[in-house]
Amino acid sequence: MSVGFSISWSGPSVAKLQQKDNSPLPFILTETQVSLVASLIYAGALPGPYLMGWLSNTKGRKPCVLLGGAFGIIGYTLLALANTVMMLYFARMIIGLGVGCLVVMILVYVGEIASTGIRGTLLTVVGLFTTSGSIALYSNASFLSYYETAYAGLALFTMFTLCALMIPESPIYHVLKGNEEALKNVLQELGRSGDINEVISSKNEFSVTSNKQDWKDLVTLRSNRRSLFLSLTINVLQASSGVLAVVFFSSIIFEIAGSPLNGDVAMIIILCLQLLGTGLAVLLIEILGRRVVLYASSLMCSLAMVGIDTTVGC
Repeated sequence: MSVGFSISWSGPSVAKLQQKDNSPLPFILTETQVSLVASLIYAGALPGPYLMGWLSNTKGRKPCVLLGGAFGIIGYTLLALANTVMMLYFARMIIGLGVGCLVVMILVYVGEIASTGIRGTLLTVVGLFTTSGSIALYSNASFLSYYETAYAGLALFTMFTLCALMIPESPIYHVLKGNEEALKNVLQELGRSGDINEVISSKNEFSVTSNKQDWKDLVTLRSNRRSLFLSLTINVLQASSGVLAVVFFSSIIFEIAGSPLNGDVAMIIILCLQLLGTGLAVLLIEILGRRVVLYASSLMCSLAMVGIDTTVGC
């Protein structure tokens, strides 16, 4: 929820930053400054995955999750105290760094603690909670000031970090470190006692994989090149669909489009439909498979965008 809240923060907050009564700044932001406040979260997020890739194998998955939460706490504290545009920029980048760390580490952590039979479902549930964070923001945006919104984000990250203190370390990290006793204890705690022998037997495989030159193998092995191409294509197409622009500037986009709906209300409707789609994916992903769900999702998005284009064109 903290990640969804942070990604969607600029949607309702941009309008507040352009109102003297709500803005923490003594002046109205220009369009360029507004764009930077919204988008710098992704500039800050860029180092996160690379930092976590190294740190998670040396210090563990749990410390990395805690580090992501700590960045979020620092970022929202700065956001609440910001009285210059540079502080806003810096705060958004720090929040972005936390989001970049958490997006990667939560997926890695959930994938490693879950048994094979429910892994796909649990990973999909992560998206469910991300969307819920966005819905929580837009549902209360009209009632919260700029400062209250920042404090709400701070509270979410604080609760997340406190809860993360109580989670066990990933069993795969113990495999990489050769700590069989800790591995057995964690698997028993996770209710996976029956997987102990299987995970221990995979120790050599994980050790060899972690010692490989991963970046070199990513482009030299044909199977890896194909996987890289597919991953890049899917993510580029998703980003090119305009979803981030709508999330970042919802309050402005719907106003410019002449929508009779308030921007926050329109986003709540969109996010509720997204929540419904995520819920269906949770139910269907293990039954129909990943590819079928992806095809269906892409087809529905394409038809919806054609419908919007036709309606606006008329």
